[in-house]
Amino acid sequence: MSHAAPRIHAAILAFGDRTRELSLVLDRLAAFGLERIVVVASQVPAATRELLAQRAQVGQTKLEFVVYGHNAGSAGGYAQAIRIAFSNPDCEYAWLLDDDN
Repeated sequence: MSHAAPRIHAAILAFGDRTRELSLVLDRLAAFGLERIVVVASQVPAATRELLAQRAQVGQTKLEFVVYGHNAGSAGGYAQAIRIAFSNPDCEYAWLLDDDN
């Protein structure tokens, strides 16, 4: 009997000027072969938005992101990230991370 690997999507909160940290998290996640990465970014600089746009164009893992000009806090950000992750019927589990994990 074979078991299919669980379909895990990562859901990351990004906040403020932590572009370098987010880049490292995205690099590490690429090694896991996840189906999809969702980033909810709040009050991030242009460098972070550019990083996300660039990463969404390349790589084997699908990257989706939403940028907000306001900070909804951890609870609000995670609620949005979870909604986005599970809006895809292929998502069985959401791996919740911060941009500085």
